[in-house]
Amino acid sequence: MLAVFSLTITVWHTRRVQTRQVQIPYRDGRASVRQVRYKLYPNQAQLETLERWNRLHCELYNACIEQRRRAWAKGKSLGYYDQQNELPRLKAEMPEYIPLGSHALQETVRRVDRTFQAFYRRVKRGEKPGFPRYKSRRSFVGFGYPDKAGWKFERGPNGKHGVLHLSNLGAIKARGKPRQWGEPRQVVLTRTAHGWYATITVRCQPIRVGGNDPIGIDLGVEAVATLSDGTRVENLRFLKRASNRLKSLQRKLSRRKRFGSNWKRTKREIARLHQKVANQRNDFQHKLTSEWASRYGLRAEA
Repeated sequence: MLAVFSLTITVWHTRRVQTRQVQIPYRDGRASVRQVRYKLYPNQAQLETLERWNRLHCELYNACIEQRRRAWAKGKSLGYYDQQNELPRLKAEMPEYIPLGSHALQETVRRVDRTFQAFYRRVKRGEKPGFPRYKSRRSFVGFGYPDKAGWKFERGPNGKHGVLHLSNLGAIKARGKPRQWGEPRQVVLTRTAHGWYATITVRCQPIRVGGNDPIGIDLGVEAVATLSDGTRVENLRFLKRASNRLKSLQRKLSRRKRFGSNWKRTKREIARLHQKVANQRNDFQHKLTSEWASRYGLRAEA
């Protein structure tokens, strides 16, 4: 089985296939899990290493799917522990996987297992199943450390910003300000059009001061919401505001030679513009909901 595992990864080094892990907060009566997102500023050498590690995680992910497909074709079944137990021998045959860390590799294998478990669950419910698919290097946007092994985060003065330490990579500057800090539990590194981000899951006792007034909220489309006191929250339509610039870039892209340097540069500009629109939406929603939470003690939505 190891031969198939390592062979599949080797194939993914030379083949391209065209084709975001969300942590669910829980509450146990004493503490809850929150996420804090930091923008990372790696130097050039660290950036190249992150890209290489992400590629290796992508190849491992695809190899695990390929291995499960081949096993199924032979009438066999593979689980998480079957594939995890092969990782030590895999690293012995392919030393480039050693710096990535055992726990990070296990998390990628576990991610494949969660994907298949979700597939089986949808089949059992009679829903549209959607068989797990391979991921291209572009669509595979990050990897994670499921526990405290392999990384450490040092907060800066006054709780703002900090430094993320990764084993075999070094210290990476990070910018961000958490609303509330706690005990770091795990970290997920994500690549976007604006660079790399670190989402740190912390366990803490949430503290929020809210108002006492009740309010009714009618969610809509033309207006984001209409409150029972007559306040109307307008839809700012961030995508429509950026549509002229987006159309111009898309016309420019259509005139470029596909996969040429100018085509790739224009493609990155379009991705950054879409990311900007997404950031504007998220910022607007977070500010709005935070204001409601701080002003009103009882909220009824319709």
